[in-house]
Amino acid sequence: MIEDKKTNVDMISKIIPVFVFDAPYNQTCSGTNVIRVYSWYQVYQEITEKFCSSRNIIRGMNMKLNNKGFGMGTLIFFICLFFVILLAVTYIAYTNG
Repeated sequence: MIEDKKTNVDMISKIIPVFVFDAPYNQTCSGTNVIRVYSWYQVYQEITEKFCSSRNIIRGMNMKLNNKGFGMGTLIFFICLFFVILLAVTYIAYTNG
């Protein structure tokens, strides 16, 4: 999850890891599931380094995709799409709940 509002970070980080974009109003957010980031590129780096046991997972997926005519750009697109959908579902769940 990607979030910057302190109350949301505190609530969501009890369940899943949360990327927190650094801002003056969320400096007190901390914990094992809170990952402070400063750019979208850093979000990508953190996902690939912390949530993939090794870069071989991405290379392996890339090889499978290449065999079907897809490249690394397609893989990155689907990873980003997954997180956008996750963000949308979480937003809807918390605003309607």
